Amino acid sequence: MSSHLHWRKRIKKTPSNFYPPLGNLGISQRRKKGNMLRLGKEQDDASEAGKSGIDYQSVSTHAEDDDVTQREEGTRKKYTRFWSRVRKGDQDVIKTLALFALLFLVLVRLTSPSANASPTLVGLSSTLRSSNIVKMQDDEDMYDPTIKMTNGNVAQSGSSNSLLQQQQLALLQAQQQQQVLWQAQAQKQAEENLRAQALALQQQQQQQQHQALLMQQQAMLQQQSNQMTLMQNMGTFSSQSQFPGGNVAAGLVQAAVPQDTSTSAGIPAVQDAAPVEDASTIAATPDESASVATSSTETGGEGADLAELANFENTWEPYNEKSIPIYWHIPKAGGSTVKDTIGACHRLVMATEFGVTDGHDQDTEIAVVYPKPPGGVTDDRSPFVNVDTTTPAGIERAAKMGFADANLAGCVVTPFLYESNALFTPTGKGRLFAVFRHPIDRAVSMFYYIQVATWEPSYKPELQEWSLKQYAESDVVENNWMVRQLSNQLSGDLDDSHLKKALEVVRSKFMVGLMKQVERSMARFERYYRWTYHVNPTNQEICRERMMSGGSNSNSKNKKEKPKPGDEVWDLFAAQNVYDLQLYEYVETLFEEQESFVEGIPDDFRKIDGTCCKCDPPTFPPEGFACPKKVDA
Repeated sequence: MSSHLHWRKRIKKTPSNFYPPLGNLGISQRRKKGNMLRLGKEQDDASEAGKSGIDYQSVSTHAEDDDVTQREEGTRKKYTRFWSRVRKGDQDVIKTLALFALLFLVLVRLTSPSANASPTLVGLSSTLRSSNIVKMQDDEDMYDPTIKMTNGNVAQSGSSNSLLQQQQLALLQAQQQQQVLWQAQAQKQAEENLRAQALALQQQQQQQQHQALLMQQQAMLQQQSNQMTLMQNMGTFSSQSQFPGGNVAAGLVQAAVPQDTSTSAGIPAVQDAAPVEDASTIAATPDESASVATSSTETGGEGADLAELANFENTWEPYNEKSIPIYWHIPKAGGSTVKDTIGACHRLVMATEFGVTDGHDQDTEIAVVYPKPPGGVTDDRSPFVNVDTTTPAGIERAAKMGFADANLAGCVVTPFLYESNALFTPTGKGRLFAVFRHPIDRAVSMFYYIQVATWEPSYKPELQEWSLKQYAESDVVENNWMVRQLSNQLSGDLDDSHLKKALEVVRSKFMVGLMKQVERSMARFERYYRWTYHVNPTNQEICRERMMSGGSNSNSKNKKEKPKPGDEVWDLFAAQNVYDLQLYEYVETLFEEQESFVEGIPDDFRKIDGTCCKCDPPTFPPEGFACPKKVDA
């Protein structure tokens, strides 16, 4: 009996808070130890039973079974509580780590606005939630299959996850909005930088243009000095002309009397050369020029009588809207560009050589016609008067048909100044305008142009084998073309009186423009003659921009090196255009002075009060407008 109690005490002394550190392995070891104790107790009981005759083996066996069952049940409950606490701790740790990882990624995202971390954040959050649930389920299945997560716990976990997703989406949306804001700010900054660069470039270009103008003026002074030397070497002498009334031309006219008309070294004698003695007297002021012209007119002026141009308005008189604009076309001076801008873009009724095409040269009555243009365009044609104003014969025919009294033309184009006076009458006058170009630049351009212009009567293919120097030394080169045309001295010698007359004609009869400022010149013509758009303003402005940027009738593909002031070829051309050079310098001065004629009229006057007769519905100006017709073939 004592032995039995001994073993029961030993079993009870087993610590109730004992937890096997090795799991099932610890349980096996304890069972093995318990079996050993039970075998030893059974042996003691057997020996006692032999003495007392009590069947202690049976009693102990049942007692031991009950004790083992109770111990195993208690141990299992302890294991369940232990691993539940472990799993709960693991879940808290995992959630804490996941929260720190999420915060870290958010910080990375905020510091790197260009990165797109949205998929990474959502994927990481989903992965963490999935691994957490799987971990919990695996632990429960391994350690306690009888304990499962209730529906309430699952719902609570799902609600927490949904809230977390909403917070993440809100954070991502805020990040995207911030990124859009940054991009807008960056774009705005880039645009401001571009505007600043454009302004700086414009200022730089203006400075360069100013410097180029100064250099050009210096080169002109040097050129005049070279001309004087050249004329002296060719055996000419200079003298300063005196005008009637005691007025001096103030450098506008410098004449030379030739001593020898023979050629020297293959160069034709320059009978009309006028070297300059003092470069400082090249250009007179407008007041001086006006004084000279006024004095000449009052005294009857030798060579300055403008009765041959009486049917042209005086430019200094107030503008008369009934007068007809007439464009004096100077070859290779931007004339085709201006002419096509007026006709093709402004769609005015033009009087040019094109009016007699399509058989209209046989018309007996003057009328507005729509001849078929080159290229096969048959529907939208431009209007023309059925006359040719580019030839003397055509001008005579137009005058006989009553061109002036019909008042059909919106603009007349002609290279013949004095002949075209017959087109008009004292009650129906014309008002002249022209675009001028530097004489030497125009002469060089003419040389290259007539080499390739197969459509021109002046086409000379043999010049393709010539050099500029050969052309300048030949009898083909033009000699003071502008002064000859303006003074009506087309052949023979020139003297100071011809230059004087040319200056007076330009001053009193012409609104002048410059090819080097063709855009400004065209805008002045539009303001002066009150030209506005009446067909389709949008298309007309596009047409005008194209003409101003590209031009018409240009030999741009035939780019050649041009002589520079001081070169031998430059001096040869200067010797042939001495009077023209002086005339051109006066034109440059007059161009600035005539800005007062359009003072107060906006630069974009062409766009003001425009109408559209080709629109639906059409609109027309109050004074009426003949919209170009759509003509079938």
